[in-house]
Amino acid sequence: MDTNNKEFQEALNDLFNAVVKVMRLAGAGCYSDAVKNKFVLTKLTEFIASLEQSSPCIANKEDNSNKCQEPLDNSTGSNVTLVGTRYATAPEEDEDGVFFRRTVEMKTEDDSRYYTINIYSDGTCTFEMKDDVKGQKLQTLVDNKDTLLNSKVVMYSGTPNSNSKIETISVGKAEKRGKSYIILSPLKIVFT
Repeated sequence: MDTNNKEFQEALNDLFNAVVKVMRLAGAGCYSDAVKNKFVLTKLTEFIASLEQSSPCIANKEDNSNKCQEPLDNSTGSNVTLVGTRYATAPEEDEDGVFFRRTVEMKTEDDSRYYTINIYSDGTCTFEMKDDVKGQKLQTLVDNKDTLLNSKVVMYSGTPNSNSKIETISVGKAEKRGKSYIILSPLKIVFT
């Protein structure tokens, strides 16, 4: 099987995103307890990482080309695993950079958080828009886009409005610093 082709990489990415979304929407009750839920996500993340290490070429959705990256350094024999998820509202900027601060571990029904932060065992993080940003929450995002869609955190195309759908092009990258998460590269989304 050719795992370097664009179609395979897109399908793999879609599968990963779908599984993560189902797990988040179902909550811990999906497998009767949070430990099993975390175990499934960890195993899926390890599987994806192993494919990326053996196949450093990935499909680039932005320009429909294949993009090759350096394989992850696994010389220590350690596996990077998902260790937690946090939720954040707005990025904060200071002289040291742009951060997510005041994050929470659980989301609630009336949640005003816009970002999901996935934390990995090596201290790296990825972040994206939460799945529930629609309706009134999306309108609030549009009304406060200068703050909530800071260009150092989110690069977007399309015109955001209360009827838009948000499509993730690529997740943002961050790094854990104490209780905060510093943004290393922005999230890329499209409003459709």
